[in-house]
Amino acid sequence: VYDTSLKYGKQWVYGGLRMGGRSYYALDLTNLDSPAVKFRINPVTSSVDGFATPSDQTTRYANLAKMGQSWSKPTIANVQWKGKRRLVMFVGGGYDSGYETFNYNQTNGVGAGVYMFDANTGEFLWSSYDAVKTPVVAGKTLIGDGDYLKYSVVSQIKGVDRDGDGDVDHLYFGDLGGQVFRVDLNSTHNASGTAANYAKQITRIYNGHVADGVSPRFYEMPAFTVYSGTGGTFAVISIGSGNRSTPLLGKKVNTAYIVNGETDALNETFINDGIYNIYDKGVIASTPPEPATSPTISALHQLTDTQRTSAGTLATWREVATVVGTGASAVNHTAKSGWYYPFTSSENVGGRKAVEKVQGDLIAIDNDLYVSTFDAEGVGSTEACGAGIYGNSRAHRFCMPYGQCANTDIVANNTLVLGKGLLGITMGPGTSGADRRIITPLGSLPNGNKITGITYGAANKLIPQSWYEKN
Repeated sequence: VYDTSLKYGKQWVYGGLRMGGRSYYALDLTNLDSPAVKFRINPVTSSVDGFATPSDQTTRYANLAKMGQSWSKPTIANVQWKGKRRLVMFVGGGYDSGYETFNYNQTNGVGAGVYMFDANTGEFLWSSYDAVKTPVVAGKTLIGDGDYLKYSVVSQIKGVDRDGDGDVDHLYFGDLGGQVFRVDLNSTHNASGTAANYAKQITRIYNGHVADGVSPRFYEMPAFTVYSGTGGTFAVISIGSGNRSTPLLGKKVNTAYIVNGETDALNETFINDGIYNIYDKGVIASTPPEPATSPTISALHQLTDTQRTSAGTLATWREVATVVGTGASAVNHTAKSGWYYPFTSSENVGGRKAVEKVQGDLIAIDNDLYVSTFDAEGVGSTEACGAGIYGNSRAHRFCMPYGQCANTDIVANNTLVLGKGLLGITMGPGTSGADRRIITPLGSLPNGNKITGITYGAANKLIPQSWYEKN
């Protein structure tokens, strides 16, 4: 990166502190012999260390105090801001430590929403708190569904460039209150634009909130994929739920719950964690429509193991808004807002809920979706006498967009035990330099399993770009 004072590139690093604090730091590591702190987001003082707060922006900067612990992995992206391309950092509002209690009912708004900073200077450019409804409407503060942004956002923010111009147009994220949102940014934000008119729309694309602190929690960034068929084009927003703060929720040892305070009566109020897939047809429009009533779980199809193996073929099970499969596998998706698949423990746990949880990043590639989960009751060889490592991890493959695979592609071949404890999967090199496959922590790979057996074409290619940059 650094050769001489007249010949160098740039190497900037961004990160937060998780449970160690609320700040975000940007480091300049261009010259490793002389590293420097570019800026620090400081919610304690409602300021950015390294950037002077403009005198007319103190009210806006006060919203930094609402940030929680800095759990959200920064998303670095280009956007259009005041008529120019700007490199920015998006982060979620952060974590409210109250969620360390498994049935925490958040009412303080700590960590809600999303924030955007200049990735070079740290200037606080925009947050969802700026999307004020004008003219004033009784009972509403923010545009669209913005007033529902009340719960901690801890995941990385998914940025989507809808028109391929290199600038992010939409943001997707979930929160710890069981909700999923899309924010539409103003891609024609001109020189006279302000923070108040930067977000064109805030849409709650899924409402899974449940009262009394037992909502499904979304800790990880959603996946975004697009499909097209005879019925039209639509996006699928995939997101997994699971209580990462209390991964042993639902676990019993010697007939007693291992999590302090959990009872059979409380467990009965939970929803089994799962993978949620929301159809988003509005995002394909240049001007997405005003939000209607947010779909709830009743508007989603609950996918069964039988339906995961469709009797269809490639030409039928990837069409849009149609009946997928035949007989017992048939699902009519036409009137649905999406689908979800609830995970249940591989062990006999009776009616206990929320035992298996989504615990890692989703991987979407070539019409396949990979999900890793932690099963608190999964058998581990080191938990004799109630000590040692509890539970095990599994990986799951779903065929997109409907979760239903082609004929003979059975569920057993799309499920894989990864081992005891919290483990995950990643994408890595395949059998040659021109393909890739899922990498697991297993020493030997099982025969016939699709998760480790499928390779994806991914030859290295140079993609021509044009730019001019002056240091």
